[in-house]
Amino acid sequence: MTAADVLLVAGKDVQRGFLDHAPDARIRAVADPYDALGEMARHNWPLVMLWGPGPDFEGFCRAARRLQPASKLVGLCRPDAEGQISALKDWPLDDYLLYPLDGPELARMLPKPQPQPSNEMSLSVDDVATLIESARMLPSLELKLEQLVQQRLDEHAAWFDSAASVDPSAVLVTMESEPRRKLCLSRPMLETEAAFARDLQIVASRLERAAQRSSALHRLAVTDDLTGAYNRRYFFHLTEQVLRRGGKHRVTLLLYDIDNFKQYNDAYGHAVGDEILRETAMLMRRTTRAHDIVARIGGDEFAVLFWDAQPRQAGSSPPESAIVLANRFRQAVSSHRFPSLGPAAVGTLSISGGLASYPKDGRTCADLLRKADEALVEAKRSGKNSIRIVGKGPIA
Repeated sequence: MTAADVLLVAGKDVQRGFLDHAPDARIRAVADPYDALGEMARHNWPLVMLWGPGPDFEGFCRAARRLQPASKLVGLCRPDAEGQISALKDWPLDDYLLYPLDGPELARMLPKPQPQPSNEMSLSVDDVATLIESARMLPSLELKLEQLVQQRLDEHAAWFDSAASVDPSAVLVTMESEPRRKLCLSRPMLETEAAFARDLQIVASRLERAAQRSSALHRLAVTDDLTGAYNRRYFFHLTEQVLRRGGKHRVTLLLYDIDNFKQYNDAYGHAVGDEILRETAMLMRRTTRAHDIVARIGGDEFAVLFWDAQPRQAGSSPPESAIVLANRFRQAVSSHRFPSLGPAAVGTLSISGGLASYPKDGRTCADLLRKADEALVEAKRSGKNSIRIVGKGPIA
């Protein structure tokens, strides 16, 4: 269900002319064809009216038909363009109208209102708007659906795995993305709530797809496509967020790279070099905690932000957990069997790194990276395969 019955794709003058003849029509008016395609991707429209002709108008109509297979598509044009528009009648257009509009002809095209019983509950425009705002990520959409049910039905609802045994008459919404889940009431649904549940499922299904696309685009924007770690830009963003709360957290930044990486690239080829980068990033993610931030800074250089919520004292050394985790990772790389290098290479590949802590070594991400790089250089000079703290010797 949408807040309007008609999607009108036309300029302001045509929009005003439409409302002069049909002031009570529920319309969504947009002037830009690309905005219109977005509306068609999000909602089902009983009637879509398209002003033409224009650049690739036929292609636009075909795209509209693919997005709205069950809708009535009607072209709008001035009399001198009737020949171009009439050629599209039957497919992809269903019909066309000439502009200025004729009131009776327009009324014939408009969808007939579908009255609902007064005691039947359905989604409001505000409900739909609230759900759209939450659809940037699936978790936020699911939370908002749960809150909306609580608000509208004054009943608790909860999410269950699709395999869970629940009363089918209590299921309000089913989400198809993995892992599949269903939102259920603690009691059977009332007859007067059926329209609300139907609308909720229709909106949730469309917004679920939008949230999936949004999540995928977000991952592409913030991760390194080779290793799956965060990229440099997003690492700076996340680190600055943590540092703004630095008074509440102990924060340590590790900068590391792979010793003699160029030699591996030259000897085995770039495909093996890429595998080494992927494997080391995987080892670091296994070593770190869920909230630590792992990123590829560039080439074979990676950064990790270790942080926790324990009170930090001025002048304190890096948290013990960061030192332990960094050294555990170094040892994991040294003992790891990289598939393309073979078993004989175990123990030959190593990493070197530098640790810098907030606020002693810096108060910004750039400052911490610079100090950690100084410690990394010292680790290289001292024979590699080691991790150094700024101003101190190797940690192991």
